[in-house]
Order: sequence, then structure tokens, then C-alpha cells
Amino acid sequence: MTRRECDLRRSLFDLNIFAIEPGTLAVHVSAVLKNSEYKDLQGVVLRGRSDRKVPDRHALEERWRKFVD
Repeated sequence: MTRRECDLRRSLFDLNIFAIEPGTLAVHVSAVLKNSEYKDLQGVVLRGRSDRKVPDRHALEERWRKFVD
């Protein structure tokens, strides 16, 4: 993935157009993106980082609540 692609995905996450389910770390795509190239991200489970850092569970839960509302 290029830096530009990474930045774009981060922007889409920040705009709450896709979210990460806190319990499973699965990606969920908003209906806005269902017919885009990002539809393939639906259900993808994030793998662990090589440095073993984990996402902030509280932040993911807050974002998830906004996404599902």
C-alpha cells in the first residue's frame, strides 16, 4: 500500500465512512462505499502489528458507536 492510499484510508476512517469493530478488529464499510473499490475491505480482520502495539480499545469503541448510530 502506498503512502497516498494509507492517507486516504485514514481520511475515510476519520470521516466515519468505515470503522473497525472493537471486539473483532473487523473492518466495516459504510453504504456510501459499497460500490467502490473499498467494498473489499468489508469484514477484513486486522492482523497484529509487528511491534506488538495494539489499537486503543476505548477510541475504537467510541468510533464504533458513532459508526453504527
